[in-house]
Amino acid sequence: MKTFTKTFTRTQASKLRRASLLAALVLAAALPARASLIEGTILYETNFTGDNGTSPAGWTAYAPGDNTATIQSNKYRFNRPDGGSGSAIFSRFTGSYDPEDGDPLAAADWTDYRIDAVIQSTALANTVTRNGLIARYDQTTGPANDNAGYHGMLRYINASNFELRILKGFDNTDSQSGDANGTLLASEEFNFALSNNTDYRMFFEVVGNKLTLGLSNMDGTSVFSVSATDTVSPILSGAPGLRTYHSSNNRRTDWDDFTVTVIPEPGTLFLLLNSGLVLLLLGRRRSK
Repeated sequence: MKTFTKTFTRTQASKLRRASLLAALVLAAALPARASLIEGTILYETNFTGDNGTSPAGWTAYAPGDNTATIQSNKYRFNRPDGGSGSAIFSRFTGSYDPEDGDPLAAADWTDYRIDAVIQSTALANTVTRNGLIARYDQTTGPANDNAGYHGMLRYINASNFELRILKGFDNTDSQSGDANGTLLASEEFNFALSNNTDYRMFFEVVGNKLTLGLSNMDGTSVFSVSATDTVSPILSGAPGLRTYHSSNNRRTDWDDFTVTVIPEPGTLFLLLNSGLVLLLLGRRRSK
């Protein structure tokens, strides 16, 4: 009887170990089906190639007055012409795109992610220009503000300083201020001289209720960032976008290399993938 019991226990443990490994493999195989759980999964990317004067596929722009938002020289150009009217230009991704199965991504699919983009402007070093990345935009009826999303803003101060701001909600009507009328969550000033007609990299991370906005030169030798935590009814999902404010004529801002990459909340993958490890350890313990 003792021999039978010992053999039965080892058999159980062996089966439990195999089941644990299988569970871990099943979890790992199932995770890509939900892009929001896999770090590094690219939800969307574009370098805005296309014919000059056309709109990028899947993007919806709001450009009041004489402003335009079109492809120019394979960049997404937000332009206020000489003698034009209107100030703010906002564009959000509204297309159907899913790298896994081709199904459309709903607002709820855009949860925790990082936006990366390259920016160049004729007025980056100018007090009348604001540029920024939009995250978790969830309003489908138009560009009016009030908690429609988060705005990561690059704000020129003077020849030697600029500011990074994180706002909740933004206004895109032509009467709005350059600072977007949103609720300011964080801001920080940096001693660094921005240059017109020069490429810079911007990123905006949204993970849970934590937000991080950053700017760097192209070689990454100078990196600046600011972070915020939204503790009052945080916006937890919504699509990405771009925003520019030009209050003077003959200004343009070009966007390029736009990528949205998943960033899971801390512990999500650890919790899922280690469930199999826990079962494996329990099985090993019972076999002793």
